[in-house]
Amino acid sequence: MTLALTARGVETTYEQVMGYSGACWRMAFEPVWDYSAADALVVYDYSIPACKAYGLSARRANRLEPQQRTAEKLAILEDIRQGRLPLAINLRVAPEWGVITGYLAEGDVLLCRSYFDDETFSELEADPEFQAHTRISQGYLHVDQWPYRIIRLGDQMEAPSALENLYASLRVKLESMQAESLSNSSSYAIGYKALELWREGLQDHPWYAAADEEAFSRRLSVNHFCMMALADARRCAAAYLRDSLPLVHDPQQQAALAAMTEIYGELAALLDKYYKEMSDPAILRTAGAAPRASWTGRQREQQAELLAKVASLEHQGDTLAEVVLGLT
Repeated sequence: MTLALTARGVETTYEQVMGYSGACWRMAFEPVWDYSAADALVVYDYSIPACKAYGLSARRANRLEPQQRTAEKLAILEDIRQGRLPLAINLRVAPEWGVITGYLAEGDVLLCRSYFDDETFSELEADPEFQAHTRISQGYLHVDQWPYRIIRLGDQMEAPSALENLYASLRVKLESMQAESLSNSSSYAIGYKALELWREGLQDHPWYAAADEEAFSRRLSVNHFCMMALADARRCAAAYLRDSLPLVHDPQQQAALAAMTEIYGELAALLDKYYKEMSDPAILRTAGAAPRASWTGRQREQQAELLAKVASLEHQGDTLAEVVLGLT
């Protein structure tokens, strides 16, 4: 989203996008422990408040049939020519969000930026054919498959004020953290229910004792990925709140926002410290290390305790957000 906005000449930062959209408050978890829980759209669609915050209309296309894709591709090419870069998921390697940045061969080849680019560049750093191609594509990689979800940013409208966006973001926080569930058909838990589900999974010691190496390793990897996403989100929350302090002038609301900023600064520091001390699954695989020795029952208990602390701080944040919004 940040790249797509910058391409349109919108001055913003990653932290502001996370704050305006409310994605900095995201917390979701899936009972079978899936990487998708960290997706900013799969659980609660934060693209809707993001577009509203920046005064942009948006067109969404989900799981288009082959016969529908020709017209959509023509629209994508026109958007690119107009400097409107579409967002899409499943562009390369696996279902992660990226940005369609351009095209080659009159549109037969789409180019993109995605989550997996650094990995590809590292693997093919010494490949002369790959390096020659990236010079042609100006450093962008090919879209490997048709994305199953596309967001095309449309016309620019009048955007809300920064203060209005702050209030909207705090309302998203309260709504998403306190929701009981998303829908009867969703398997994801959200907000405090997600934290509870995650803690319960960490403390399910019989599961870890019975799991085979593949299942154990996958859960370790999902856990690492979700902790990375949570630490990043709350880091952005702390930065966004800090930058928003000058917007509020009512003394009571200002004091509440300042206290909330301190809480999320503490929360971000706790998560960052813990995440940096976690074993990286990729390094473990490369080194051939045994995953069970690198993720012990005691470590899982410590993480469960951390998530309980996270929930406690989040509740304090909710109370202060209600004061800022004038709800109490």
